[in-house]
Amino acid sequence: MTRKLLLSLAVALTLPVFTTACVAADKAASPVLEKAQWPFAATEVARFDEPWAMSFLPDGSLLVSEKSGALQHLDPKTGKAAAISGVPDVAYGGQGGFGDILPHPGFARNQWVYLSYAEAGTGATSGAAVARAR
Repeated sequence: MTRKLLLSLAVALTLPVFTTACVAADKAASPVLEKAQWPFAATEVARFDEPWAMSFLPDGSLLVSEKSGALQHLDPKTGKAAAISGVPDVAYGGQGGFGDILPHPGFARNQWVYLSYAEAGTGATSGAAVARAR
């Protein structure tokens, strides 16, 4: 046998062993829990028209953005939401609308939040915007 043929044969015979070992190691590293071992139950806290994003505030309450442009402050203990005024106008429709809401890392001290949203451009155009607000 030629050297090239022997090398090809060696690779062909050992490749399945390494592939199987990798798959077995992956399964051992990430066990799947059975449903009975990890129960998951969703409990509705509040209803919104089109909730898009939410962020927790230091006091445990939530800011919830709605795609249409509304911003709500939610108390998850009571389920009561209060509309926040002064949010920017959004270009709502299709993929456009109010996006993410994220409190500044120092929110407890400075009360800043960052917003992302689609805003109307010239003509029939729109674009993404990021703003900071209190």
